[in-house]
Amino acid sequence: MTRRPENNDPLDLAAQEEAERASEEATRLKRQLEVDDLKWLMGHRQGKRFMYRLLASCGNFRSSLDSDTVMMAAKEGARNIGLEYVADITECCPERYIEMLKERKEDARRTAGERTG
Repeated sequence: MTRRPENNDPLDLAAQEEAERASEEATRLKRQLEVDDLKWLMGHRQGKRFMYRLLASCGNFRSSLDSDTVMMAAKEGARNIGLEYVADITECCPERYIEMLKERKEDARRTAGERTG
């Protein structure tokens, strides 16, 4: 919600429209910064590893089902946060999401090979 100055004139439509435009621009700039940050993070192997761990800890790669409804609701809440990140990634840089999954698979094979070798 935009905070209105105390001397706000409810009849000054031009000032209200200007305030609305300024608010929309601030929102647009904030979103662009978020997109740029996410693209930067996903542009690095370490960033993709971090994001995979974050999504895994949110429960994106497992079921939320639980016999305890409160526990299931908590798991779904965490999963919803992870789904928001997935939506942002697939909107901003979908190819990086696929890369992240492939790199995770490579890392898992490498780790498994080190354990058996």
